[in-house]
Amino acid sequence: MIHPQATHQCSVCADAADRAKVQTLRDSDAEVKLKSGRIATVAIDLIPGVQVGDTLLIHQGVAISRVATEESEA
Repeated sequence: MIHPQATHQCSVCADAADRAKVQTLRDSDAEVKLKSGRIATVAIDLIPGVQVGDTLLIHQGVAISRVATEESEA
């Protein structure tokens, strides 16, 4: 699911979501690098076709959407 107008917050609880770039893939998890530089492991079950280099929005350790390429570079 790609959201070109991603709001950077969870659509369910309205908490902020963090952008993160996928570094490596492992089964249904990915290691991502957050904007802070921290590396985290997140679940990617909700986002089909995640690839290394994708930018995702992360909330509570779960990828909730893929950020469109143009927006991820902003």
